[in-house]
Amino acid sequence: MAYIFLTQNSQSVFKIAANDSDKQAIVGHVNQNALVQQTISDTDFQNLRLNTHSIKIENGAATVTELNDGWSFTSAEDLGAYINELKTIINGYLKNFSENANYSQWSSYYDQLNNFDTGSVTYPFEKSLEKHFQESSLPYFNILELP
Repeated sequence: MAYIFLTQNSQSVFKIAANDSDKQAIVGHVNQNALVQQTISDTDFQNLRLNTHSIKIENGAATVTELNDGWSFTSAEDLGAYINELKTIINGYLKNFSENANYSQWSSYYDQLNNFDTGSVTYPFEKSLEKHFQESSLPYFNILELP
């Protein structure tokens, strides 16, 4: 069983968690009253993690749906900019939460992103970075999993 956390007004997704342990890590970093928690299937979680699906919210209920437009990076610069955005968010976490149980996981992922050669793939690059890492047998995480 996996989880999604919506903002209190249930208009957007705040975080996702694969299991109870990951859920507790997220809950420990936020005001629980500010979030609405819903359970999702492990398959839905995996699709969100791969960034191949999104969450549609209607009347406070979340449904996982396939992305219509998908991903497309037209150049190494585009992909590099996206990776830099991820690294900025992860770096903020690493600076402030070194005691967290999954700190080493995110530190390793940060290093993986930092060492990724954007010139090593063909453009247009038409898949999510997470899907590329999965296909390359590398660790992958969705930024929404970050506690």
